[in-house]
Amino acid sequence: MPQLIEELAKKRKKWVAANKENNFEAGLKRLLTDLYPDNAHFIYELLQNAEDSGASVVRFILTDKKIEFEHNSKRLFDLRDVESITSIGASTKRDDHTTIGKFGVGFKAVFAYTNTPEIHSGNFHFRIHDLVVPETEGVMKPIMNERTTQFVFPFDHPMKYPTQSVEEIERGLRVLNDNTLLFLNHIHTIEYLLPDGSLGSLNRVNHKSGHIEIRARHPGGQDTASHWLRFQKEIEVTDEYCTVKTCKVAIAYSLRQEDKTKTQLKRWKIVPLDHGQVSIYFPADKETSKLRFHLHAPFASTVARDSVRDCQANLQLRDSIADLVVESLADIRDRGMLTMGFITVLPIQIDSLSPFYEPIREAIVRAFKDEALVPTRSGSHAPATGLYRGPARIAEVLTDDDLSLLTHYEPPLWAANPPQLSQREDRFLDSLVIKNWGWTELVSQLSSRNEEEKKIVNDWLLAKDDAWLMRFYALLGEACETYNASLDVHELFIVRVTTEQGDQHVVPDKAFFPPEEGIGSSTNINFVKPAVYSSGRSDAQKRLVEVFLRHIGVRPFDKKAIIALKLALYPKPPGNVETDHYDDLKEFITFWTKNPSDVCLFKEKAFLLGGSAEEKLYWLKPEQICMDKPYQETGLAELTDIHQKNVLWSGYYNEFNDSQTKGFPDFIKAVGVMHYLEVTPASSNKNPNKVEWLKNQPPWGVKETKTGIYTDYSKRSTRIGSEEKTRPNAKKSGQPDPSLWKNL
Repeated sequence: MPQLIEELAKKRKKWVAANKENNFEAGLKRLLTDLYPDNAHFIYELLQNAEDSGASVVRFILTDKKIEFEHNSKRLFDLRDVESITSIGASTKRDDHTTIGKFGVGFKAVFAYTNTPEIHSGNFHFRIHDLVVPETEGVMKPIMNERTTQFVFPFDHPMKYPTQSVEEIERGLRVLNDNTLLFLNHIHTIEYLLPDGSLGSLNRVNHKSGHIEIRARHPGGQDTASHWLRFQKEIEVTDEYCTVKTCKVAIAYSLRQEDKTKTQLKRWKIVPLDHGQVSIYFPADKETSKLRFHLHAPFASTVARDSVRDCQANLQLRDSIADLVVESLADIRDRGMLTMGFITVLPIQIDSLSPFYEPIREAIVRAFKDEALVPTRSGSHAPATGLYRGPARIAEVLTDDDLSLLTHYEPPLWAANPPQLSQREDRFLDSLVIKNWGWTELVSQLSSRNEEEKKIVNDWLLAKDDAWLMRFYALLGEACETYNASLDVHELFIVRVTTEQGDQHVVPDKAFFPPEEGIGSSTNINFVKPAVYSSGRSDAQKRLVEVFLRHIGVRPFDKKAIIALKLALYPKPPGNVETDHYDDLKEFITFWTKNPSDVCLFKEKAFLLGGSAEEKLYWLKPEQICMDKPYQETGLAELTDIHQKNVLWSGYYNEFNDSQTKGFPDFIKAVGVMHYLEVTPASSNKNPNKVEWLKNQPPWGVKETKTGIYTDYSKRSTRIGSEEKTRPNAKKSGQPDPSLWKNL
């Protein structure tokens, strides 16, 4: 072996002599040793060499005078390795189909600290001087395992003191971290011994299914352990020399153990990193992906391997990483880890990824849109294209089945709601363009219904329990109060009431709040069930329920409600005209006297009799009646052909005592009974007599003068004809049961 090295040394010496003769030596040394921004970068080059040779355990021993590096690779040095390590740009890795962008100059970084590195491996024991010249003279074989490869680097660089070398290399060893081992396939243990005798180490433990644990011993500090979920696969890439190479790309997510109770098993969740690193086996210090997980590929890099170069092969590697990320999502889902918390790991638009890494984000978004990956509220996963998002308040009340009934789509339908204080999840879900289903949609779906849909909704609500219905009412109350929603549910049987037959649902205007004190009740009145109105511990919820019920027309059962119910029963059956009608009027007058602002309650109701004793009497609205003697002498009874109204029945006068007679005229005036003739100016062109007269004029028309008077006067009123009037003995369809009258 020494003879072979001597022959190689002769060739190298000729090259060195030529460089010295041309004054290239100093510049070449400076060029090769200054290529790396970190003077201790050679540590990573040594690790890379050990990884490529299949070593599993490596060790650094740092003393005040030298640093030793050894590993247990089964592949020991041969002559080709000697030629490679003493050459420039002729690395044996150039033809390795598992690497991209090797320059063959990495080992030269050691010359920043030493002039005479020694290598001991198998049958080869030699020293290198002048960068490229191997020699065996004076090199002693160390005592070591026959299967060990050892490098010895004495601190004999003329431009750097040993103390400086020790300081820089110690700093480089101490910063070795989890990511140093994360993407290596062979090395699982790195140990280093410092001059003060303290020991540091990194150890990778491969658990099942891609779970990686990195245990670290920090000199002078506490031992730590980190956990990772690593995915990797082999791909084929065409490099810049048009060579198809088989490469391995990988990604790694940070794992953290969830808080557990005594009854829970150990569970892991994926958490985001503050800064995901890009590795070319080892971290590329100047490369920033802005992702929140680590990634690795054998990128073509700068000489210092600190950043990724711009080339077609790297684009292929990047796209392969994007594919690997998408593939990992289904696996993460199947492990039960694709939760809303995991979404924080994924990139969002405001992260502003560089154009090189942006396709990774785009691939993730496409996958979530088209594949069953989005966490749903039911605990499953579904494509974003088939889901809805809505306010948490709505999603908490309406289940997937409820939403399915309202939208006619199959569940799952609700995307899971992010935590309230989180923004990344919201922004990621925004990028998926998930359909919104919020307050507007809720109100619209309840308000716009055909008869068949109304029956479906009615049956749906009737099947719900009281607690759910109260929450639903509170939700609709929030829509009315906070979002000014206008609910049109007057035909929905939406209000739960208590009856003798049990719980029933009625339309809003048939339901009442429980009566106030001092007001009688009735078994035939529908009162809102307390369990959906006033029960529960949340005052805010109860208030919102009342807001909703009042909004849709549920009324308090008070004097006003009693009056409205009685008015709704008119026209009355003929047998009740003489017995109950007058009592009603007395009650109406008393109520109006105390509540004059509620006069509109009476104006549209046909509850007054018009006509005379000699003629038939009719139930009429106040606006269809005029008053005259004996109540007040107005003369309107003589002008019925003009104002077209019926005269208030005089029989009322004899049914009231003096004090009641005094209140009765004031009441009927207030509700709209005509008590004077209001004459208003109008255009003569609207006079029917003039219109008829003009029709009979000659074809050339009538000439109107400037001094002509074209003002007319009108009292616009319509008298109800006999065919339009409601007789006392008539019963309108849709009127309440007359028996209800007696219960009020």
